[in-house]
Amino acid sequence: MQEEMIKLGRLLKAIREDKRISIKEVESSTSIRESYLIALEEGKEASGLSDIYRFGFLRQYASYLEMDMVDLEKKYPHLFQNTPQKHDFAYGIGTLEMRNNAGQSGRSMPGFLMVGAFVLMILLAWQLAKYLQLI
Repeated sequence: MQEEMIKLGRLLKAIREDKRISIKEVESSTSIRESYLIALEEGKEASGLSDIYRFGFLRQYASYLEMDMVDLEKKYPHLFQNTPQKHDFAYGIGTLEMRNNAGQSGRSMPGFLMVGAFVLMILLAWQLAKYLQLI
C-alpha cells in the first residue's frame, strides 16, 4: 500500500505542476492543509490523519485536479477501499455530562440581577398605575 501511495502522490504532484498550480492554490481551493497535501504528494503518512480523512483528501485533491476517479480507484484499489478502522474510546457516557467550570459560577449573578430589576420595574409600574387610578 505504501508503494501505491508514493506512486499516486507523484502522479498528483506531476499533474499539479503540469497545470502550474501552486500548493497554496490547492490549499485555498480544497481547504486541505498544505502539510497534508505535501504528505499526500510524498506518499507519507500525515501525523494525526486517520484513514478516512486520507481517503477523503485523496478523492478531493484528485477531483480538484480533474482526474478520473473511476480510473484511479481501479489503478489504486487499496488506497480507495473503505476499510473500517477500530477506534478505542476510553471514556464513557459520564464525559458527556456538563462539567462544573469554576469560571461559570460568577456568570449567574448578572442573570439574577436582571430578573430582580425586571420584577422591580413591574412592581413600580403596578404601583404607578394604582396611584394614577388606572387599575
